[in-house]
Amino acid sequence: MRHYFVALGLLGCSQLALAETDPFVSMGLFFAPMSEVETDPGSSIDGSGFGARVEVGGALHVHGEYLQSSLDDNAGDVDFSDTRLGMSYRSHMENGYILASAEYVGLDFDANGDDQGVGVHLGAGINAGDKVALYGRVGMLALDDRDGPEMRLGVDAKLQEGTSIYGEYRTAMLSSDGTDVDVNDLRVGVRFSF
Repeated sequence: MRHYFVALGLLGCSQLALAETDPFVSMGLFFAPMSEVETDPGSSIDGSGFGARVEVGGALHVHGEYLQSSLDDNAGDVDFSDTRLGMSYRSHMENGYILASAEYVGLDFDANGDDQGVGVHLGAGINAGDKVALYGRVGMLALDDRDGPEMRLGVDAKLQEGTSIYGEYRTAMLSSDGTDVDVNDLRVGVRFSF
């Protein structure tokens, strides 16, 4: 089934970027004041973390992202990491954009092992004013041990040319053999574009 997700993502990213936008580099640093992993039957561990995201290209671009969180399960700290590496195609419109992406996803649940696979997403962004934009993505993750939908919603506020701050909520609702694992985080950060 994972092959179908990869094919769908590559199909969405396969359009050529015919000088629709100039090449760019975007680097973001973020703090995740709320990072949480919930499992059945109602067990939850939460904490906070830090991360970074880099995008390079034009309309067709590559991206990488890393989040490292320290979660507290009342018996001690548990480390959790989320690694993404992929390709996206962004088509700009008059007041926003639409996006398709395919990416490698690596989730490391510390003592509970890691889970790797692919994710495909469709997204959109809209300018809500001269300096504020809203964006969102929905998609599917197909990992070795878990599969499920993922959603991201955010707001971006431009401070000056090439610098913005943003807030973002992301949730992945994964399951395997009747066992659910939800991964949620809230991020606030700064983004620099060149």
